Amino acid sequence: MAMTNEASMKMHRCVCGEVYDLLKHKKCPECGAAKDSGSPAAAPEQQSTQSDSTLPVSAQERDWKKICIGIGVALVLYLMLRGGSSNSSSTNKSIHGDETPVANLDMSDSPLGKLGAQAYSGVDYSVTDGVVDPKLVGTWIQTVKTMNGDESWQIEIDSDGSYAFKTSGTMVSVQHNGEFSAENGKWKLSSSNTGWKDGGSYSVPRPDLFVMMGALGTGQWRKAE
Repeated sequence: MAMTNEASMKMHRCVCGEVYDLLKHKKCPECGAAKDSGSPAAAPEQQSTQSDSTLPVSAQERDWKKICIGIGVALVLYLMLRGGSSNSSSTNKSIHGDETPVANLDMSDSPLGKLGAQAYSGVDYSVTDGVVDPKLVGTWIQTVKTMNGDESWQIEIDSDGSYAFKTSGTMVSVQHNGEFSAENGKWKLSSSNTGWKDGGSYSVPRPDLFVMMGALGTGQWRKAE
């Protein structure tokens, strides 16, 4: 009976240390290695390696998406802050929302008319420092359309030659203040907290409407109530 059992069994020790019957198992039941392979089967490890190798690629794709989104947001903000005030139109209509036209404006003296906004380099109109046209003193507002919706702009001009500017209504809020001077249709300002300098020409078609032309374009301001 013992000889019969031995004849019906063919024991083999695998390289992994597992002992198994070759008559019942062609491969090691523990590691999957064949009798003459000399090493455990590599298929499961290759599958795991292949699966793991895709992880860095996926993470890299996510990083690039974040970078692209960041660049897009930065570009939108730049265009909104630097190009949003180019609010002129061919008809020069009032910003009150009605169809009341304002006086036609002579753009030949503005930086846009001479060089274009990108070439503007701070034209010196020799406006006397600290002098402010009394018609410009007060709080002025305008609505600027941006890719993120309407944005409210406000500028307060004081008779002592100071100004304060701020925006609200979108995800970015901008504030700066400094010195402002205006006389004889020419104006200039210099921010004390941002380094921004600007200048150009202006017109007051109506007591409640102040049209300012400068480096960023034409802005039509209405007197705040």
